[in-house]
Amino acid sequence: MTVVLFLLLANAGLAFLGRRLGTVDGGGALAGGATGAVVALAAGLPGYLLLLAFFVVGSGATRVGLARKQALGIAEPRAGARGARSVFANGGPPAVFALFAALSPAPWSGVFACAFAGTLAAAAADTASSEIGKAFGGAGRRLRGFAPVPPGTPGAVTPVGTLAGFAGALALGAAAGAFGVLEWPAAPFAVLGGFAAALGEGLLVSPNPARRLDHDAVNALSGFAGGALAGIAFAGIAFAGIACRALSAAPVGLPGAAG
Repeated sequence: MTVVLFLLLANAGLAFLGRRLGTVDGGGALAGGATGAVVALAAGLPGYLLLLAFFVVGSGATRVGLARKQALGIAEPRAGARGARSVFANGGPPAVFALFAALSPAPWSGVFACAFAGTLAAAAADTASSEIGKAFGGAGRRLRGFAPVPPGTPGAVTPVGTLAGFAGALALGAAAGAFGVLEWPAAPFAVLGGFAAALGEGLLVSPNPARRLDHDAVNALSGFAGGALAGIAFAGIAFAGIACRALSAAPVGLPGAAG
């Protein structure tokens, strides 16, 4: 109980600090405080540290090459200060998976823990690929048709951005193992699931602006997809291993066959 109270107080302080530093606006600070409180209550200190690691990676990536992005007119509004919708889009999916992990019995709790890490890896990969790709990736290409497009085009990919995205997912996967959210053998599922979802996000972005999904909606869908991919892949391997161990320990022959 003492740890939870400390986390809630620290969460409120960090939301206020984010507002003061300009990483979020007022609504973003409230949204961050709400999602942080849910994760703190559901996932404890390890999960909260992983959420904090994402916000550090995301805020840092947003500021990489900021002057260059502003000169090109493709920087995030308000010098990268995130609003409530943006914070909920990135923080909502991990909060949902953290709740499922807390409320589910084993082994499902482990599956949802991997999904929790996977959705944060997806958010980190998406933010890093977008922000660093806009700053240094040059012209990109759409995943739909692979047509060349100007820097900053929604849904476009660049080699620089793709590498940055993988680095972001890898950083969150490593943090999940280091903080104890996942056992180390499970961390690659979070990395690969998150990276795949972030890379595939371009398929959700229509070339036609009139038919294009809202940016925050795309981010939320990508986050849930990253968590789902990570959790499903981990569950498949884990349950296959459990079945193999059960079969190897079972007696030879069918029940009732003797006699």
